[in-house]
Amino acid sequence: MSGTIIITLYQKKVQISEKVRIDVSKTFAYSGRSISTIVVKPVSEASDSYDVTSDGYLDIAYDSAGDKTVHVTLTLDNGDVIALAKTITVVSEATENLFSSDPELISHEPDILNYLPAYKADYRYVHRLAQDRILTSLDERGITDTDGNRMIAADVKDIEECNDWSKFLVLQYIFESLSNAIDDIFHEKANRYREMVRQASSRAFLRLDYDSDGTLESTERGSAATGRIFRR
Repeated sequence: MSGTIIITLYQKKVQISEKVRIDVSKTFAYSGRSISTIVVKPVSEASDSYDVTSDGYLDIAYDSAGDKTVHVTLTLDNGDVIALAKTITVVSEATENLFSSDPELISHEPDILNYLPAYKADYRYVHRLAQDRILTSLDERGITDTDGNRMIAADVKDIEECNDWSKFLVLQYIFESLSNAIDDIFHEKANRYREMVRQASSRAFLRLDYDSDGTLESTERGSAATGRIFRR
């Protein structure tokens, strides 16, 4: 072997139509060798191929759900060929059931899209992070399904109940990532949204599908602040 392929996928899971960057820019040839070509097949070994030798990455969006296997082939100047594959999961918007969206961020911060990294076209990756944090918080506060398992996104049947919690958490995460000094404007905004997250999480009452059968058979609501279940 005369080189090594490095595939960087910035997310393990993405939605249909979400911008995905397949980054192979860290791929390298060993001393004394040079790269001839780097070719990416983004869906499967039988899918269309893209020569990314010059750019070092491929930006795409998947149009169907399922596990996609990214195949990368590196060809060296001596004719050696090296291959590597990595899997990414693609889901539908309905399946993922994110608790907030970009338009809701823009209503608070009109310029927020200006801060997107070059490899992203929207903040779904941060909404995903916020959703995971909220579900973890519910678990930590003792809100589980009837079998004692951690709630999943599909169990939250009314995302409006935790919409404020999610969007303020997304804004907090964004401004934390932008801040590079404890007194800059991004730090101040992160602190402000952190307090809004605290308030939103303390007043959230979530309609949850505790038995995971896909329906709400009672008016059970869980307090995100206390973990108590209220029935009426």
